Amino acid sequence: MNAPKIDAQSGVYKWLVLALSAFTFTFVVAIPQMSLPVLFDEISADLGLSLVQVGWIWGIGSVLGILVGLVGGPIGDRFGPRRTLAVACLLMGIAVFYQKTSKRGDHRDTDSSNTNLASGETARVFG
Repeated sequence: MNAPKIDAQSGVYKWLVLALSAFTFTFVVAIPQMSLPVLFDEISADLGLSLVQVGWIWGIGSVLGILVGLVGGPIGDRFGPRRTLAVACLLMGIAVFYQKTSKRGDHRDTDSSNTNLASGETARVFG
């Protein structure tokens, strides 16, 4: 059985790409973003923070996203998306490199649990 061919310029193809993009964002970003607040009580107890402090920490990512979008949009328009993303990835790589090689705040040798949310690394959170 042959699958029907979809022309890249057709309206169906554009709607398919839009739907896949929306579902990808929903399953990769939105669902985890909405489901973690259920654990705020446990997170605040483990870290010794109030629920308000955990909420501020959780919400700072959205605020930073807005600020970066306001600054990055005009930069992307001026220099183009390819250059802008290349420089952003390079800067992020340098920041993660310095974070990982820094001796300050390095808790890998201790017995305490920690979560490094900046680089997406989770170490011994539940152990």
